[in-house]
Order: sequence, then C-alpha cells, then structure tokens
Amino acid sequence: SSDVCSSDLSSPTENTFLLSARDGLRNLEADLLVLPWFEGEPVGAFDVVDRATHGELSRALDSKEFAARLFDTFLTPLGEAGWGAARVLVAGAGPARNFTTLNARRLATAMALVARQRRVGRLVFVVRAGGADPSGDVDLAGFAQAVAEGLALAEFTGGTYKTGEPAPPPVHARPVVLRDAGDTTPESASRVAGAIER
Repeated sequence: SSDVCSSDLSSPTENTFLLSARDGLRNLEADLLVLPWFEGEPVGAFDVVDRATHGELSRALDSKEFAARLFDTFLTPLGEAGWGAARVLVAGAGPARNFTTLNARRLATAMALVARQRRVGRLVFVVRAGGADPSGDVDLAGFAQAVAEGLALAEFTGGTYKTGEPAPPPVHARPVVLRDAGDTTPESASRVAGAIER
C-alpha cells in the first residue's frame, strides 16, 4: 500500500499514513510540494528536504531570506534524484503555538492560488498541526479537514488576471498527513481519513 494519507478531492482514494518525513516525502508525485514552516523552526526532521534543495532551504532560513511569517513563501527546485515532486514551496505558517485550523485553511487556500497563478497541474500540501489545545491534545484530524477545505475553496476563488486573459485552470490539489505530526491516538487513521473526505 501507499505511504500516504491522501485524498483526491474529487474522488477519495484509499487512505494510509505517510510514515515519516524522511521516508515518505520523496515518494509524493506532484509538480509542487507545499510544506508549511513555523517561525524559528530548525531544519530538523526535514533535513531530507534541505538535501534535496542542495542546501537552499537552510541557506534561506539562516540568512532570514525566508522568515516563515504567515503567508511568506520560498520556492526552490527539488534537484536530488529520486524525488516525485519537481519543486517545493515552503509556506510560512507563523509561530507554531498560534497556528490554528483557521490559519491552516487560509494558508492552504493562499498556496493553492499561488500554484494556480503559476499554472501548476498537481499540488500536494503537507498537513502540519499547530500547538496543542487547552487539554493538551493536538487535533490532527481538525487540521487535515481545514487544509482539505482550504484547497477546495481555492477552486472557487477568483484571482486577478490581465484583461482578456483566461483564468488558469484549478489545481489538482490533495493533502497528505504526517503520522508523526503529533496525533497518536488509536483512532487517528480513521478520524483523519474521515476529516479529509468530508
């Protein structure tokens, strides 16, 4: 089976989990991989992405070219052999503690619109959960649902284009969920799959 918990927003597919950033991200087939990034976050578990960009991600973080403020973007090719995605769009998500499902929905819509303006055909958006709620739980299913809704919303949101120029076609976009994103409850798989397919 696949290593990805995903949904084709027009026809849901079999749902499984992406086991880890290191093992799974390289296998995602897409024209553009969207990876939310929190302010002050080190490369850490995503060093596999940094290597695939030949160090461009860590360079941009170190130089503050990319500060990961909400809606900041950093676009770079994934030049390492064996990657299914051609480019990564690192999307600023602001401080992790302030990253809510509302912000996740807005970020997904905004990045899908950026991709649409660039006439990207296939987009994969990595779902990342923000801080825990007052009870200490991380609602990964809620974040997954918010991202799926945000990506769907972008299909119906108009942009600004030159007079007489047809609007770009909608992007074929789908969310993927990292199993190690913080929600380890036994019902995670079924809840996340259900949230994405709503």
